[in-house]
Amino acid sequence: MGAPSPPPGPPFSPGSSGGSPPDRPAIPEGDDATAAEKLRAKIAAKEQFLRGVDEKQSLATNPYRNRIVSPPDLELYKKYKEELPADQEQLKALESRLAPAREQ
Repeated sequence: MGAPSPPPGPPFSPGSSGGSPPDRPAIPEGDDATAAEKLRAKIAAKEQFLRGVDEKQSLATNPYRNRIVSPPDLELYKKYKEELPADQEQLKALESRLAPAREQ
């Protein structure tokens, strides 16, 4: 009729292997390096979205296809366009704080 279900127990999680440390060292959440990495990812995602909208609207890269962008995407495009310079400045500030720490 079917295979018996496994006995109930705690779910398996790769990080909880009986007290042994994970493969990667734990980085504190408030660490500048972690914040810089997250900010880089956020900037990359915003830039990718902006490029996608620009390419869709471009007559040169999209001559015969639909060049209409949805209103919510246009609002997000404007928002990202405004936020991106501040995000890049914040990343520069974080990287400048990290540079002296790397030299030591």
